[in-house]
Formats: sequence, structure tokens, C-alpha cells
Amino acid sequence: MNKGPTQLIAETRKDAISFLEDYYHLIDLVKKLETRSVNIRHASAILRRLLIENLLQKIASPRMGKIEILSINNNPIYKEARRETLVSFVSGGAAMHGIYIAAGMASKGSRALQIDGYSPESTLPLNLESFKKQRIIYTNGEWISREQVIKFVANVDRGVHSGKIKDRFEELLSAFSHEISIELNASDSENLLPVLSWRFGTPAGEVDFENYNPQKINGTLIEVLATIQFIISSPDIKYLANIIEKEVTG
Repeated sequence: MNKGPTQLIAETRKDAISFLEDYYHLIDLVKKLETRSVNIRHASAILRRLLIENLLQKIASPRMGKIEILSINNNPIYKEARRETLVSFVSGGAAMHGIYIAAGMASKGSRALQIDGYSPESTLPLNLESFKKQRIIYTNGEWISREQVIKFVANVDRGVHSGKIKDRFEELLSAFSHEISIELNASDSENLLPVLSWRFGTPAGEVDFENYNPQKINGTLIEVLATIQFIISSPDIKYLANIIEKEVTG
């Protein structure tokens, strides 16, 4: 016997309330001007529940049906990568330490790439499965999806667990996390200024605690924060949060 929407709503109410709390927590995280890397890592646990474990669609289905998330349209970048001119790419799509990062890339040759049809302001609606599978990092000749990034940060890079690297994509992400970063450093005037670093071919290694900076956001965390930004700013997610608020407050 198939369950109707009323029964499914009742069965998922606790999860819906948890989603609402997570939703506002993620909004608060994105609003912070001096984001700490530990906060982004811990937020990967929320993303794992909502996206990887499919809790978001489970909550949404009886309340509004399928949902879509607006993400950056990377299709022109994929086309460029097939020409073998691209060396490294991070999709981005979020502000951190006062800088908005989107389409960070390095290419072969002595001139910057001019990619027809690409704009960081160009978005496209993706269903949850496509959003998870969207390719957002290019490194060492391989594309890495949003799903792989979330799993890596949550399961390997101390978001939920501190695990051992088990496959090639985790090896690539571990190396990439040491390749690109943004952090706040003191200037001559003692003001903290954002500094973006990109070091190609940097081997993966342990954290250098002598130079540890809790506000240093590495390449994989950039994508976790961007994923959070896409989720909280998508109209379908805002609509779902509004439905649940009315549901639980009567």
C-alpha cells in the first residue's frame, strides 16, 4: 500500500525540522566575513546528509515534489577542457574573506583563456542528482564531482571522520587541497587582508602547525562553501524552508 503525502509528511517531520535548523545554520555560516576552515569542514556533515544520503529530496517529495538547485553553468568550461588547454580549475561560486571566487583556472600558454559563453553569473537549474554529479574541480587531467568533494571532506578530511585515502579521486583531492587556498594575513598596516595562493604540483602532506592559520580555506573547502551558497540561495530551497516553517508553527 502506497503512503500518501499526509503520512509521508508526518513521518519526515523530525527530519524536516532538522533541515530547517541546518538551513539557518548554513545561512549564518555564509554571512561570516572571517570564515574558519573548521566550520566549513563540519558543514560537510550537513551536506552529506542532505545530498549524499538524499535526505533533502525525502523531505521535499511529499511537500513540493522534486526540487532544483541553481548552480554555475560550467558547460563552456567542459568544452574548453576537451581542447586540452586547461591545466587546473576550481568552479567556486561563493564569497570568502571578502572575495568572491568563481572559475579559478590555469591554462597552457602565455595568455589568459577567453572562454566563449562563460560567466560566473550564468546559472542553470539542476535536479539534485545532477547537482551532486556536476563536475567542479579539474586537476591532473581528471574531473571531480561535487559528490566526490563532499564525501572526501566529510569522510576523509575530518568533516565527520578522519579516514584513510582509498582511491585515486581522494588522492587527487588531497593534493588539490594543498594547491590552492585563500587566507587572511596581516598587512604592513596590521590589517588582515585576503591572500589567494595557487601552487601547482604541491604534494599532499600534513598540516604545518608552525604556520597554522585557522582561517585558511583550501581548494576543496572552497567548493564546500560554494555548494552551501547554491543551496541556501536557490528558490526551491527557500520555498521548502517556508513550507516547513508554516508546518511546524501551525
